[in-house]
Amino acid sequence: MFMRRSIRFSHLIFLFTLISSLLSSASARPAKSKLDELAPYRRFIWVTRWDYRNAEDIEKICYNAASARFTDVLFQVRGEGTVFYRSSLEPWAWELTGSDASSTGVNPGWDPLATAIREGHRWGLRVHAYMNVLPGWAQKINPPRSSGQLIVKHPDWFMVDCDGDRMGSNWYRFLDPGLPEVRAHLSGLAGELARNYAIDGIHLDYIRYPYEKGDYSYCKPVVAQFRKIYGGSPGRNPSEWLEFRRAQVTETVRMISNAARKSRPGIEMSASVIADPDDSYQSCQQPELWLKKGLIDAAAPMAYTNDMDRFARLAGRFTQNGYAKNTWVGILADPDKNSHITSQIRMISRISIGGIAVFCYGDLFNDHRATTRARAVYETFVGGKRT
Repeated sequence: MFMRRSIRFSHLIFLFTLISSLLSSASARPAKSKLDELAPYRRFIWVTRWDYRNAEDIEKICYNAASARFTDVLFQVRGEGTVFYRSSLEPWAWELTGSDASSTGVNPGWDPLATAIREGHRWGLRVHAYMNVLPGWAQKINPPRSSGQLIVKHPDWFMVDCDGDRMGSNWYRFLDPGLPEVRAHLSGLAGELARNYAIDGIHLDYIRYPYEKGDYSYCKPVVAQFRKIYGGSPGRNPSEWLEFRRAQVTETVRMISNAARKSRPGIEMSASVIADPDDSYQSCQQPELWLKKGLIDAAAPMAYTNDMDRFARLAGRFTQNGYAKNTWVGILADPDKNSHITSQIRMISRISIGGIAVFCYGDLFNDHRATTRARAVYETFVGGKRT
């Protein structure tokens, strides 16, 4: 069922990708691949930082993704203010060299992103550097001060609630996009990625406020800025406060996109977004505006549900508003939370859609071995044809 290794095929794809990247213009034109010919829509798979620990893992991931007829890999390179590539701005992730945060900043002696690009392009996959944008730390213990991690270097960049208390350590602690220093740092990361790596795109996740964990983002400079604009406190102006915070997120997206595109013209910018419009509103995401202004090239609404009617409604928010070609509908692969993955793929494939994005690799491949769900997804992609 799955393809065998073909040196001639991989060399042709690599050369085509290289030529395409050299000829790219300021607008995103992703390189074509033979894998694109199997269906009229692109097929993305999220690869989280938990899916790999060494180069061999990444080799298997890229081979399996191409074998299952995905066209693009959203490869996570940033989780919580630590990175899985060579950076001058943030330290190496502790997961690559140890069992806890004390290993933050230790050089693992290899480069996960460079490996993913090499192996992905070898098999005709486009590789997008996927980053958690606003999460800055999540561990119960702090990293070594010598690591330069943001929680020890810039603790004042992290969100606080209206009482001035910082977010707890039982989940991600978010950076505050209302701070110019935070926006400059994040756009610097994007520029560094695009400048130093032959990535096909940058994919933004957690580009929002943590509405489900309480009311945050009351850093004193941010509140002062709000008072200067609106002449009152956030508590007395709730609708203006929401609008103000939406503007901070949008400005962060704009700066990140500009930095990436300046470093690599033609790079494809995308973002994971909350599919439910009410929750998206509360989290201060404005994906339709981002698309309209050209800040991103595609939105991936996370339509994670086991309810087919709800799935249709969540996907329809984007496919019916003129942005179908710029939409990669997110589908959950976890068998305990979604038993309709192939039905959802077939539903989306019947409309003019830009792509389907499956979360995530680890739910389709168990220890890098294809599960029955992976085989079912493959059959759905190719329409029952053996390729």
